[in-house]
Amino acid sequence: SDLSAIHGGPEFANAGLPTQLLAYDHNWDEPQYPIQVLDDPVANQYLAGAAFHGYAGDVSAQTEVRNEHPDKEIYFTEISGGDFAPNFADNLVWYGDNLLVGGARNWGNSVIMWNYALDPDGDPHLGGCTNCRGVVTVDGGNVTHNEEFYALGQASKFVRPGAVRIGSTTVEGSVETTAFENPDGSLVLLTLNPSGSSQSFRGILGTEHFQYTLPPQSLSTFVWEGEGGATFDNGGFESGGYHTTGGSLDGWLAWGNTNNNVRVTPAAALNGEHAL
Repeated sequence: SDLSAIHGGPEFANAGLPTQLLAYDHNWDEPQYPIQVLDDPVANQYLAGAAFHGYAGDVSAQTEVRNEHPDKEIYFTEISGGDFAPNFADNLVWYGDNLLVGGARNWGNSVIMWNYALDPDGDPHLGGCTNCRGVVTVDGGNVTHNEEFYALGQASKFVRPGAVRIGSTTVEGSVETTAFENPDGSLVLLTLNPSGSSQSFRGILGTEHFQYTLPPQSLSTFVWEGEGGATFDNGGFESGGYHTTGGSLDGWLAWGNTNNNVRVTPAAALNGEHAL
């Protein structure tokens, strides 16, 4: 807190710099440290919030800090894959559970991977991790998109800058969800099936609904575009039906059973300006 209160904070403020300062920037396993820093009234005035890494502890630490300081923001700023975690499906589930769904449900404003591009030997690096994996692996003219790329893409392709999280129900262990409203009014439902078997669910927004079966250990994203509809890369969403094929409009069916309902509520789930 001395660094924020005596050195960095006043210097940045005096220089008129818009750069935000964050407390901690380390693992989830010590949430008391950023709480202690933010409890300092002198340091607090210079801090935008707290930042976390995901190498130890649990993502719920983000909520623990947010509950103590609801006027501050929470950012997730570092995790890396590597040779120490070689299983694609397990990694995809971990990222979905802890960063995309879990991170958003625990007040996170960001997800940042430490290495965006490395070669097959995990280079270049200056000290630090010698066996980390990039979001992509660059080998001469060849680029391999790793599980980190696909996990990030499930959110970043659809959740736009300035989006806010909105309400969605979640079924722990089978259909875990988080939802967002983009600045253009479109709604995004991000779903994770962490289990080893397929999971069917029904997505509900007002009087509209659809059914979808999530493959084992998978992430899927659904988008309601603007007013009154959704698109699933098939041409549109018809009120009163649900989609089962992931392809042509022949997949639209009448209302069926109500197992595993996931309801999306087009109202902000967070108070204040907690945009991504």
